[in-house]
Amino acid sequence: MLQEHRLRGHLYHKAIHQLSSTYCVISSPANIKHKMASGGCMTLVHKSLRQLPKCLSTCSSTLRDANLKVVLLRLKNCTLALCNIYLPPNNEHTKLGTMHNAAQYIQQLGCPWGVFGDFNMTPNELYEMNWSITGKGNIHVADTAKTVNSPNGRLIDYAVLDQRTQNMISCTDLVLSLIHISEPTRPLYISYAVFCL
Repeated sequence: MLQEHRLRGHLYHKAIHQLSSTYCVISSPANIKHKMASGGCMTLVHKSLRQLPKCLSTCSSTLRDANLKVVLLRLKNCTLALCNIYLPPNNEHTKLGTMHNAAQYIQQLGCPWGVFGDFNMTPNELYEMNWSITGKGNIHVADTAKTVNSPNGRLIDYAVLDQRTQNMISCTDLVLSLIHISEPTRPLYISYAVFCL
């Protein structure tokens, strides 16, 4: 899962074409902010995994949300819902809309789930928003202390997992990793977050 891929137009379609030989790609182009691409979520599911259709009654707004991508996987005797989320830091309306869509979708699921993302806020700040998702799950963070290279750097990339998903990861050979990829061309920022399960 990748957040804030910033791909649009020709570059976006080229990336999708190249990745599609190995993965099912669940994605949408990044939005435009100040004449530049911003945000965007991309989830790559290896073609060897069984993906289930997303057919819940109120998921239409979720499927259209460029900052939220949902995948339902069938793993052995269990269905696992993976939500890939990007919350823009300076657009409260969009952020709250995406949070609402994610909560609405998960509320309808009867299976283990995880929300992985670039929340652009610390875990404590997310708890203070009283988002129903944090009340139903626990925050999982990587061993990385900061995701920005500045004295005030904050932990903003993490996951919220329900207890069943945590049990599944701890009791099987599933491994959840948060990998940071350096991007030295972007001032202050040292990395992007990529979640691997």
